[in-house]
Amino acid sequence: MSKTPIPPDPGHTDRLLSLTASLIPFVTPQGEAYVTIRPNTLSPTAHHLPVLSPRLRTFLIAGFYAAYHESPSPNALRRAIALLEAQAIHSDAPPKPVALRFLAAPGALALDLADRALASVSIIPNAWAVTHDPPGAFRRPVTLSALPEPTAPANPAASIDALSKLLRLPNRRATLTLLAWLVNAFRAAPSPLLVLTGPPSSGKSRAASLIRSLLDPSPAPLHTLPDTPRAFQNTAFSNPILAFDHVHRLSDAQASALAQLSAGGRYALREPGAPETLAHNLTRPVLLALSNANCLDRHTHLRSHALFLELPPLSPEHSLPASELHAAFERLQPEILGVLCHAASVALANYTPAAAPTEFTAWAAAAAPAFNASPEEMLAALSPAPTPDDLLEQALEPLLPFTGSATDLYEKLAPSLPLHARPASAQSLSQTLNRLPSLTLARSQTNRGRTRNLHIQKAVYTSPAFPPAPLTPPSIAGAHPPGNPAVPDHPDRNERRRNHIPKRDARPHQSPSPLLVLQSAQPEQMPNANILPINDMPAESQIRRKRIARQSSQEQIHRDVPSLSAAILSEWSDNCPPEQQPPAQETDMLRQMPPLAPEPQRKQRRHVPRNDSNRPGQPTESGPSD
Repeated sequence: MSKTPIPPDPGHTDRLLSLTASLIPFVTPQGEAYVTIRPNTLSPTAHHLPVLSPRLRTFLIAGFYAAYHESPSPNALRRAIALLEAQAIHSDAPPKPVALRFLAAPGALALDLADRALASVSIIPNAWAVTHDPPGAFRRPVTLSALPEPTAPANPAASIDALSKLLRLPNRRATLTLLAWLVNAFRAAPSPLLVLTGPPSSGKSRAASLIRSLLDPSPAPLHTLPDTPRAFQNTAFSNPILAFDHVHRLSDAQASALAQLSAGGRYALREPGAPETLAHNLTRPVLLALSNANCLDRHTHLRSHALFLELPPLSPEHSLPASELHAAFERLQPEILGVLCHAASVALANYTPAAAPTEFTAWAAAAAPAFNASPEEMLAALSPAPTPDDLLEQALEPLLPFTGSATDLYEKLAPSLPLHARPASAQSLSQTLNRLPSLTLARSQTNRGRTRNLHIQKAVYTSPAFPPAPLTPPSIAGAHPPGNPAVPDHPDRNERRRNHIPKRDARPHQSPSPLLVLQSAQPEQMPNANILPINDMPAESQIRRKRIARQSSQEQIHRDVPSLSAAILSEWSDNCPPEQQPPAQETDMLRQMPPLAPEPQRKQRRHVPRNDSNRPGQPTESGPSD
């Protein structure tokens, strides 16, 4: 009687392959292998994982132990993962894009709800719905939390007003600015920075946490500002919205990293466990809660591309406990999500890139009807706000001319300036005034140097259009503008140096330099002098402006008359039309000006090396007499 052969016991590799049969491998457009895990007995949560990630290895080990009560061998684990990678790369299915929370496809958008059933919100023109079949795949790091299912509110305007009161937004413009920034996040496209400012204890951190949680809830919604660009990239790789709290100072490297992330770019990053780096698109909406409203003053490129929301001081009657605040937010969040999804669908139907200066403003204007606003109102809310220097000039204009200390000026200006445009101190205000070109600023000290006064007035000198009307034969009156009339002239050099008062023939602060004053030979024909900025002349190579600016002697100016005459003739011939050319006799007079004597050369003394023979007071050595 023949014995029935016993089938061989399947090894660890065959058992692992039987477990991986339920996984769906695919590849991304960047060439990275992924698998889709559907909800089953091994994983109650559906998600997408990179094949070469440690999380997939952990999933296979846990599934093998649940089925066979032992751990797989390392060799079998490597073979199963290699087979999954080969199936994903060489599959006939088209590549599937993988996004983080927000997915932008041609003519459609998707928002990942990050729940256990792989549910997402699919948005098409003028319609949106919750679906389980998005146009792509979503990766879910451990930092992602689930979003509630959005609902369409019966009264969208009431939901928007409730959100504005919950976040304590000051006006309608601030509300529209926030909604435009939120609806632009669906596009995964470049967007301006959203900057929250306000006095201390105004609820900036609480507002920043709630704003991020509207579209991207997380166990830790707020981050501290990283120090290096690589740390910025690692943070952006795991967070679809970046919210940084307590920002009081920005270095150049941090400002550059923030600008790159908000403007969008592709970075070479490597998944943990992957053997090679891959290009990832890291375009992130960035939210900053500033504890120092002036930390962006040094970074004008960031300030010019930022949206500012200034929160009012937090009063005791408007302060809510944290538990009541989060309960009210959770009740309102599904309705706000419905409003934002509807706005994104309306923007898809109405979007025209040429309707506004930038894509961000064009998208916001297209979504304006969903917020009960007109495109013009939305564009007005997003119009560039005045710079801090502009606001300072506007507040300073009624006080000009001003004479007094910087502390007195700061006390008068501080109440009329918003917080983000208010200098941090009187010293900072004094430094800010130095860079305003429309002001003439001088300083003096009184009371034996204890009090330093500022003398501020509007700038006297402007840059007129060159060349002027045809001139009569000019004569050189001077190469320096007159002194500041607000500062008295002190002939004593020591007293002037002690009181920090500039000389009368010195150039005032922030005035064009140097100036060439041309006066007419016939005062009755041209009573006023023409002030021509030498630096604005194209013929800079023919004008010895450095020597004119450095020396104020009249003899030096007369030595440079031929060069100045040649420059004036060149300007007339290049810029004046024939009918505005000066009379021939005037140009002939300029051409016939005789060259003056050259500047005498300083006589150089011949260097005679010293030695013992010619040292003063040393007797000379004489040889033996004949």
